Amino acid sequence: MSNIKMSPFVKFTFFWAIFGCSSIIAAVVFSWDPNPVNGTKALILICLMGALGGYIRCIHSFTVKLDDENNHVQWFLDSMLTPLKGAALGMLVTLLLQVGVIGSSSPNDMDHINWIGLYGISGVVGLFADEAISKLENVFKTLFN
Repeated sequence: MSNIKMSPFVKFTFFWAIFGCSSIIAAVVFSWDPNPVNGTKALILICLMGALGGYIRCIHSFTVKLDDENNHVQWFLDSMLTPLKGAALGMLVTLLLQVGVIGSSSPNDMDHINWIGLYGISGVVGLFADEAISKLENVFKTLFN
């Protein structure tokens, strides 16, 4: 990295991604509950895992897109929004899976939900948010066409 000149956007994004990822990991560790009693704590952890996936994607894109000096502003904005997109999409896809595929959303079935699996799905959806949005777009175009 010493021979690559880093713009202020790249420096800020790099430190923001490292700090954000570390903060999300700390928040997950301190609020971890493999069997949540209420849905609020589960939704918070699902959002955190989606955001963590987004931060991982941001850090990965830092190594891939660093050479392209023409698009630093676009890359900066994309890196800022990726964790938010990951958190929101992770929650949406996880809730859809919980209601439609994994089981019912009734309070009696809360003991039978694999929460760790849902947390993992949320993290993967956050990591591959762009691909998940593309697939959801294809599904809805097929459904409503």
